[in-house]
Amino acid sequence: MANISQLLAQFFVDNSDVSAPGEMVPSTTTDNRVTHLIDGSNYFGALRQEVNALSLPGGNGKFFYFMNWLLGLAAFPAGTATVGGTPSAWQQSFDGNPAFILDDMSGASFSPFIDELALMAANDTDVRALLWVSPFVLDIEKAAAASGLYNVNATTLLSADALRAKPHMGTKVCLNTLAHPLGAMHLKMVISGDNGGARAYVSGIDLHTSRVDNPDHANSSWGWHDIGVMIEGPAASAVYEWFRSLWNEQRERSRETFRIGDKKIPSYVDDTPTVDAKNPAVFAPTSASMHVQVLRTAPQFNIAASDTDRLQIGGGIFSSIYRWIGGIDRDELSFAPQGIFEFKLAAAKAIAHAEQYIYLEDQGFSCQELMEAIQLRLEDVPDLKVIMVHHADPADGPGAHLPTFAAVNLHLATNPSVVDRIAFYERQDNTIIHSKVWIVDDVLAIIGSANFYRRSLYTDGECSVAVIDEAAAPGNFAVDFRKHLWGEHCGLPGGSLSLLDNLDDALGIWDASWGTGSPPAMLKPAFVRKKVPFEAGPNPDQWAGGVDTSLTVQKYDLQDADSRLEY
Repeated sequence: MANISQLLAQFFVDNSDVSAPGEMVPSTTTDNRVTHLIDGSNYFGALRQEVNALSLPGGNGKFFYFMNWLLGLAAFPAGTATVGGTPSAWQQSFDGNPAFILDDMSGASFSPFIDELALMAANDTDVRALLWVSPFVLDIEKAAAASGLYNVNATTLLSADALRAKPHMGTKVCLNTLAHPLGAMHLKMVISGDNGGARAYVSGIDLHTSRVDNPDHANSSWGWHDIGVMIEGPAASAVYEWFRSLWNEQRERSRETFRIGDKKIPSYVDDTPTVDAKNPAVFAPTSASMHVQVLRTAPQFNIAASDTDRLQIGGGIFSSIYRWIGGIDRDELSFAPQGIFEFKLAAAKAIAHAEQYIYLEDQGFSCQELMEAIQLRLEDVPDLKVIMVHHADPADGPGAHLPTFAAVNLHLATNPSVVDRIAFYERQDNTIIHSKVWIVDDVLAIIGSANFYRRSLYTDGECSVAVIDEAAAPGNFAVDFRKHLWGEHCGLPGGSLSLLDNLDDALGIWDASWGTGSPPAMLKPAFVRKKVPFEAGPNPDQWAGGVDTSLTVQKYDLQDADSRLEY
């Protein structure tokens, strides 16, 4: 194994990787401890410990800050309401929602999380919620129908309104309207602690009932496979500063108000405070040896005055007015007028320096730019293996596979000489692969909210973390994470994970010819390998619904938007 300086130079982003003027390089810290939290039961279990401590009286400087793409705190029935603004109001149905409970699946009984947040606040914990909503989706009927995101935003809006109604919480909720009109503030983060120490949680997991699941995924309906990390040490400060930047930016914007029926819900209220800097001692170095880069994405705002070929609102000669009503022309971020593309830099560098394997989990693989980079690396490195694990979220609709079909067949699979080193697996039970995970060469792990999508590179607000550990295998973070993750996919009990210690053996679970002998374990039957290039057909290694790669440039620019383009 190379020394740590060589590994950091090989995989961590530095100034030499920057090609655009003003492009930001992610912060790098050492002496961190990062703990992987695989599936909702482990992630929510870690947050449960934070909440239990902060709900007690006493303590100094207690805080609990969180950001979500979807927040399901409020219980409400399905219904229909007038939404949108004047003159674009319309009738819209919305789904019902059960109240989210922070359930660690231990069998214990817990109160609705909205009441636990209020209890923390009553016991002198500074609780803050920063929650994404889209003016574009909420104010223009056409945008709501096209994106399919109305119910996501409605659930979050009603949860924000309900949380503000709780004692001590009236000024502590901000709606995050900073996204590009074709993107989202997709971050899922928690920063929690007190003056004695704090931790950051970065994941793909929203605080919503649908995300509660455990590694067995023994579900009667849909299961949810997702992953987060807990960060202790200086890297947690970088996550805190990301939250602080976005909260304070939102607080400085003009207030916006959204309507659902008779409810008018503002982006913030009078006396909403800003977030102050923390004493660095709160994020003191740990005794562990993990180096971390916090990887952010934030959009540029290259917005035209009226309709473009890429984005047509349909207002005809009134398109400029409709764009203004729908909040399309957003101001650039004051702290990042050219955007932030740190995850893109990290993903590109990980691919460009991979030698043994690239392991990826995601609900979709639409980014053609990254697919092409993987193809080139496979051609350059004869022993490199690529493993992709997938199951789309049904909520993404029947067309969710089309961008993945195009990215794989039109880019990754164009060279027949490398396709035998690509293992693409679809999980075919009722468990969604919602994780956003990279593991490279048993050295680098990337975990967080950023998908294998172009919009995660350039358009959505994102936060992921890259980890390189100085510890030797098998205690090394990337190795331990790989073993637990692959062990779950094989159904291995915790005591048997040592079967996956040796990488050359463990690769055999994905392709028997890749290992040095008999595979040390077998994947669960739910994991079905698909032939690359993808083919339409009735066989298990084909796609029964057909393979459509006719994704036009215009549709790709809308479905997987790049904020550097003009919209």
